[in-house]
Amino acid sequence: MSSVSKNITSALFASELGAPSEVVSAHEVDLGELPETQVEIEMLVSSVNPLDILVITGNAPIPLNNKEFKLSASDENHGKSSINSTVLGTEGVGRVTKIGAKAKKATNGDLE
Repeated sequence: MSSVSKNITSALFASELGAPSEVVSAHEVDLGELPETQVEIEMLVSSVNPLDILVITGNAPIPLNNKEFKLSASDENHGKSSINSTVLGTEGVGRVTKIGAKAKKATNGDLE
């Protein structure tokens, strides 16, 4: 019997431009297995800052970078299993908790 590892996290998303109160939503997503070339970072502090607001409202020369995210089973997703959206939060402090086999320049416990 094999077990599937779940890597669930919460994030704020915007799928389209507009007023933050209308286009920003919070979701739990399943990140799946860690790719070999990446590191896992436990976010200690994160925020939505003025740059995020400018991007969300279309007032910055940075487009939304929508990607497909698998929603967790417990996320209230109105029957959807995924969301095509942009993760918000361009700043934060986190700790490296897992390192992919081919990732470079990271040590468990590093603050990034």
